[in-house]
Amino acid sequence: MMLTFQAAFEEEIVLIYQLYRRCVQTSRGSWDDEYPTRDFVEQDYLRQGLMTLKNEQGEIVAAGAITPADELKDLEYRTTLLHPLELSRLATDPQFQGRGYGKLLLQGLIEEVRKRGLMEFSC
Repeated sequence: MMLTFQAAFEEEIVLIYQLYRRCVQTSRGSWDDEYPTRDFVEQDYLRQGLMTLKNEQGEIVAAGAITPADELKDLEYRTTLLHPLELSRLATDPQFQGRGYGKLLLQGLIEEVRKRGLMEFSC
């Protein structure tokens, strides 16, 4: 199956938010009715960090974001991290889980960080 990793389009914000909401319903993690919000998705897009993994039909099977790791800026070791990033809000649509798409999304995000010349990030 051919998969495409790419930056999200503005019209996909609502689709990615809906994907996140579906994940909340099946998650045993820290996501809930209050997180992540649509505002987070919009901010990820505006920062040019919202990324998607799509199948041959163009369906978004997974999504995640590359975002500034602002909470790290005040830590003592920050001098070694000039522009720290974090990979955040990684999710695979529940109907597509168990197929390795999450791993491919993570690999795509890491490669995107490298392409941008920003080698240091946190997960």
